[in-house]
Amino acid sequence: MSLFVSIENSTSDIPIWLNRSQTNLKIITHNQLFSPESIRKGALPTKNSNAIESQLYRLNTTRFFFYLNDDVIIGKPLKIKDILNPKTKSIVS
Repeated sequence: MSLFVSIENSTSDIPIWLNRSQTNLKIITHNQLFSPESIRKGALPTKNSNAIESQLYRLNTTRFFFYLNDDVIIGKPLKIKDILNPKTKSIVS
């Protein structure tokens, strides 16, 4: 399992509290997330979360991924079975 953190385009955008030594942590800049064609057309820079979210499919992830924006707080420990049903491999709703 990998954890992707999307930042604008500078290492100064990486939170100081983030433990970057984690091997499953992948920091992705908006330049890496958006296609070269989108960038040429002026898509960047952007703070528009809809524009950024629309590019998440470009991450080479497994069949499923779990996305949270920066305005979400998880109030208790989460297990994979809280998100993904292990029998049906579908998202728990």
